[in-house]
Amino acid sequence: MVTKMRVRSSSSLALSGWPGRTTAGANSTHSKRGKSPTHFSYEWSPWREESQAALRLGLLPEIHVWVGLPDQNELLDFSTKFLPQQSAKDGLAWRTAPPPDFLWCGPSELPAGVISKPDLGAIGFILNRIEHKA
Repeated sequence: MVTKMRVRSSSSLALSGWPGRTTAGANSTHSKRGKSPTHFSYEWSPWREESQAALRLGLLPEIHVWVGLPDQNELLDFSTKFLPQQSAKDGLAWRTAPPPDFLWCGPSELPAGVISKPDLGAIGFILNRIEHKA
């Protein structure tokens, strides 16, 4: 039996960081700078050159999207499973237990060290882009 439900949701975008305690590979940008990051993160940063280059090519800048369920005061993120793989593509080795396949919890129930901060500028950017692409 399939039951249809209506759930009020919103998309949230901006900063998302998972405590991966990653270490830089020998050829990564981080090891060349002498840094070893503690979190693997996505950050809305439209001022960065990489973001500007993506926009000039008609692509999206670095951005992370999760689903907000305001009536339940919960967030839902389907991308957490892929963070170690993405980290490896960026030349970083994941040094902690892998994150769950998805994250579904309230803001006060986020796993230790996890960062999820919505950004109105990022949300406005995506809504504007959707409106003008439709």
